[in-house]
Amino acid sequence: MMKRLAFILIPILLFTLYIDLTKGTIPSPAQPLVTSEINGDALYVTVSRGDTLLSIMEKNGLSSSSIDIDALTHEFKRLNNGIEPKEMKAGSRYYIPRTP
Repeated sequence: MMKRLAFILIPILLFTLYIDLTKGTIPSPAQPLVTSEINGDALYVTVSRGDTLLSIMEKNGLSSSSIDIDALTHEFKRLNNGIEPKEMKAGSRYYIPRTP
């Protein structure tokens, strides 16, 4: 009985170890995704899965304690041809305002 159990568990253990070492299970730390700047008032960034307008600003050191969300949303829409911040899609690139 112990040999059968070992025969089943050892390949499972080796497989999970292989997957962990080749693909990894720990996510990499978030990196700022600044790709270029325009006129000094916005950053052009690629959005990652789960990013929000505020999280992107924080990653790039743009956040302040007194952000006017309405002004920030208006500025984002102005820079991105009327696109709402909640409509951002992962993998797409957007202009992020430095200040609202």
